[in-house]
Amino acid sequence: MGMFDYVKDVPFECPNCGYEDEAYTWQTKHLERLMGTYEEGHIMPEGLDKLEVHSLCPRCNAFVQGYARIDENNMLTSDVEIDEEESHIVKSTKRIPISST
Repeated sequence: MGMFDYVKDVPFECPNCGYEDEAYTWQTKHLERLMGTYEEGHIMPEGLDKLEVHSLCPRCNAFVQGYARIDENNMLTSDVEIDEEESHIVKSTKRIPISST
């Protein structure tokens, strides 16, 4: 798993079930990975034109990956393009209880 950062208040649309949320919080591992929060208008590092983001759909549990656009002024936008080839349904077999002993 590891550390990650949040990209907040960005639209989400699940390619599997169609769930939509206009102000969703995604995760990314392509910045500092310090549990930071980034929003539309944040200045991004030089040389990026998009930022890979990912999440699990709250309705169907599909893994959804997309790319948040960074504009010509290096500012994060709220435009996200979903990568349907990298998005997929997460199949879990069963839940394993965690014992305290």
